[in-house]
Amino acid sequence: RMDKAEVYAPLQERLWQTLLVLGILTLACGAGLVNVWRQQQIRHYRGRAAVLDALRESEERYRLLAETTRDIILLHDMEGRITYVNRAGLDFGGFDEVEALGKPITAFVPPDRLAEIVERRARRAIGNETTFLYETEFVDNAGRRIPVEVNSTPIQREGKPAQMLIVARDVTERKQTE
Repeated sequence: RMDKAEVYAPLQERLWQTLLVLGILTLACGAGLVNVWRQQQIRHYRGRAAVLDALRESEERYRLLAETTRDIILLHDMEGRITYVNRAGLDFGGFDEVEALGKPITAFVPPDRLAEIVERRARRAIGNETTFLYETEFVDNAGRRIPVEVNSTPIQREGKPAQMLIVARDVTERKQTE
């Protein structure tokens, strides 16, 4: 006659072996999942780093372009306050950055040309988002009126104009030859 221990001993041994194999497989699967997750994280961060590098290079390129061009480049908010002006703009007007930033664009336009600004703002307010090309005059730090050709374009954020990009060129020589 066999007692219970003898009957169940081989089954218990098999059960322990099965549990051990299942435990090892579970750990291996877990390690594999962790490895896959780590590889995805590495790919994600490498991709993100590549995008940030490309963005940084693009910003450097455009900053170099803006700072080395002879054209005046400035940004102003929709209330007309200057938020950026490039080196050519500062040199053109005889201003330093502190004098220019935060000031209204109207401070650099002769009083008799202010009506033109009001008219263009009104056209922008009713939704005209096209690029305007026009001639006007700027006033430099010494009070001289300088004829300029201006290209103004709205910069959109969330579907609404947030800033105006102004690119202007001194046309004094052209006016003198005309």
